[in-house]
Amino acid sequence: MDLQEFLHVHPVKSRLLKLAAGGACEHCGETYPLSLLEMHVIDPRTGAEGDRPDMQKELLILCPECHRFFHARPVQKSVQRELVRYRPKDV
Repeated sequence: MDLQEFLHVHPVKSRLLKLAAGGACEHCGETYPLSLLEMHVIDPRTGAEGDRPDMQKELLILCPECHRFFHARPVQKSVQRELVRYRPKDV
């Protein structure tokens, strides 16, 4: 399942993920309105057919600036997954 499909199928879960992150960017920690926070897919290849991981473990909640940074200077997947582990709660 790719990000767009996840957002379409689980709009409530998408919002809950942003709330689970405390309404803050999981990289810089700044608080933003939920509508400004963006979802970043750690490894888009994990959505391949037959491989259905728990998407919340593959998504980071980022502010627009950090999201651009993550794409401009790719951050190691291990570091990104570590940020997900610090999320206060699961959805």
